[in-house]
Amino acid sequence: MVIPATRGVPGGSVEYFIAARSGDWRELDAMLSALGRKPLAKLGAEHLGRFAQLYRATAADLAYARLRYRHNPVVGRLNTLVNRAHGVLYTERRDYIRRGVEFIRGGFPRAVRRQARFVWICAAAMLAGAAAGLIWQRLDPASAQNALFADATCAGLNTAGHTLGPLSSQILSAVSISVHNIWVAMLAFALGALACVGAVYLLVLNGLLLGALGGFAFACGKGTDFVALVAPHGTIELTIIVIAGAAGMRVGWALIAPGRLHRSTAMRDAGAEAVRLLVGTIPFFLLAGTVEGFITPAGLPIAVNVTVSLALGVMFWAYLATFGRAGTHPG
Repeated sequence: MVIPATRGVPGGSVEYFIAARSGDWRELDAMLSALGRKPLAKLGAEHLGRFAQLYRATAADLAYARLRYRHNPVVGRLNTLVNRAHGVLYTERRDYIRRGVEFIRGGFPRAVRRQARFVWICAAAMLAGAAAGLIWQRLDPASAQNALFADATCAGLNTAGHTLGPLSSQILSAVSISVHNIWVAMLAFALGALACVGAVYLLVLNGLLLGALGGFAFACGKGTDFVALVAPHGTIELTIIVIAGAAGMRVGWALIAPGRLHRSTAMRDAGAEAVRLLVGTIPFFLLAGTVEGFITPAGLPIAVNVTVSLALGVMFWAYLATFGRAGTHPG
């Protein structure tokens, strides 16, 4: 087999190879030395393209040297250089993962605590709606049913858990539930940004429906089934919907009362905080969807479902209240 000479290297000898290519190697080495432990972005946008070009060319040189000059020290030199450059590139990728993990460990709960007043307003709106729905259903069940769930009947009310299907169907169910819940959160966020009123309206409406349905299920003698259906995932799911509504309210309040800031500046700052809140909810919606897809339909005893609900709720609320504080998990 005839191995073609490296472009620009007469005869392909190792001396000519080193002479022709060592300029690029020195340039890449200088970039890496200048970076040290700093992220790749510190090179500046004008140098990133050159870094990538040098990395690809040096990696190609290493492959050629391994093939043609495998016993020459140049192979070790190039291998070290390429490994250093590769480490910089992939450390940058790992850094995104690290920042994401640190955000969940501390940044997200801190953001929730910073917006505690909006969280409490949204939680109060949902609880008030649930109480109003329950009272409405108890005092005037026909009117509540006609307004909220006209087609429901006690005979047709099916709140009991179902037998778990194949694993593939459970996974699809969990994904579908998570996507639906994320959509609800996006809606709560979007409505909250409309001068705050929209989020309160949506949360009151959801609470109203939940309270009225609960009252209807108990009136039909299926209250235990209703609790078993809602409890396992409900503590996390409802809390996250409240937080999404609070994220929207944060933007809406900046529009109404920007304070000493220019309204556009207040909206920009509020938007950045709101996005942090909204992004932070996504992993927990996935968790709630998994519980709803795998545990809720399993037909477990009511005591087990309530225990799961309380355990998940206490852990999640403790996480929001304590993580990211001084002396706990960083973020």
